[in-house]
Amino acid sequence: MRKRNKKSKKSFLVFLTAMIIFLAAFFIRKAGIDSSAKDIPLLSPVSESFFNKNGSEILKQAGIEISGSLIEEENALVATLSSGTTVFFKKGEKIEQKLPSLQLILKNIKMEGRWPVKIDLRFTRPVIGY
Repeated sequence: MRKRNKKSKKSFLVFLTAMIIFLAAFFIRKAGIDSSAKDIPLLSPVSESFFNKNGSEILKQAGIEISGSLIEEENALVATLSSGTTVFFKKGEKIEQKLPSLQLILKNIKMEGRWPVKIDLRFTRPVIGY
């Protein structure tokens, strides 16, 4: 009976030690203390092609015609409008957040009659290139 108690205590201590190490690693990564942990890309349960397809549909539902679908670049999602204008969205940011800005820019562009080559929505203030 004594052997069984020693084994259970030993198993409990091993389990407790493993949990402490796991929790310490988790909180260190959360706090950003380990700089190498930031370089590890996190995998999304949803594939990028699913996101790109939905992004294209969101733009079409907002009345913005694009040719093709969104293209993923290193730090941006790129859409080419039917007018030939290239629009850059910040990767990881919801397209819905930038839609009002894009719609306002397109409305003002129609009034001006000048079509830009690119519209960059990755920044706080959109950048328009002619």
